[in-house]
Amino acid sequence: MSEKKPEALRIPRQVYSFFTSIPYPSWDLIVQNEPEWIEFKPFHERYSFGLFAVLMVMCGLNAYQLKGRAETGYFPAFRDILLNNRNPENPDELVSILYPLYECDRLPKGKCSRLHRFVQSDLGERIWYSSPSEIEESFIRIWHDLAAVMKQKEDKKTVVFAMKCLGIALLMEHKMNFSFEAIPIPVDSRIRKITAALGGPDEPDRAVQQFWHQVIEKIREKDSTITMIHLDSFLWQVTGYTGEERKEWFCRNGICFLQESFTEIVTEK
Repeated sequence: MSEKKPEALRIPRQVYSFFTSIPYPSWDLIVQNEPEWIEFKPFHERYSFGLFAVLMVMCGLNAYQLKGRAETGYFPAFRDILLNNRNPENPDELVSILYPLYECDRLPKGKCSRLHRFVQSDLGERIWYSSPSEIEESFIRIWHDLAAVMKQKEDKKTVVFAMKCLGIALLMEHKMNFSFEAIPIPVDSRIRKITAALGGPDEPDRAVQQFWHQVIEKIREKDSTITMIHLDSFLWQVTGYTGEERKEWFCRNGICFLQESFTEIVTEK
């Protein structure tokens, strides 16, 4: 029996208007400003694609209960431990390199277990030896398989964030023909906060995901190349700034003209 489709939420017209006004070059630039893009770009150039893809997925799977902000703690620490080791030649070597990172993190037992579970799984090995085209073609299958390997539901934060990281790996390869429509937004405290500020629900997670699913559908009516990767990147980054820093962020991404509109829709509640 199929799962009942969530009821449509009432979303303020101004929210749709704002997000459909963002031009594609700005969406693209925002994704390239994500910490997972910036911090791991050197390894995209240094590693084989399969190894890089496994690395990106693993980064997403353990991005929970972090020590401080992800962009200043987790991603740089991940980068540094890789820089201080030689290129891993197989999944076992990658596990050995990353183990000390998670052994010293919060919830070390669970994170080390997840490291072994994914990287040394049949799925991890399959990705390791895959080409960008193979990952692009089997993207949704990988999502289903990843949830099964991790013994989690497909809409759980770390699973969908891991798929976002894998999607970014493909975008770095200029691969854009992978299906992301069914994959929901990763829901964390930042996403809950901005969703509520824009007139949406802050819980449960499924309602938050439904809110943004409706928004991305409206965006894609105008430009089908935009995915939840782009939308999540916008939301996650913009919530990290306030005041003048937020204005500067809008300008860096080529959307100075939308900064006031954003302030208006956030404060209209």
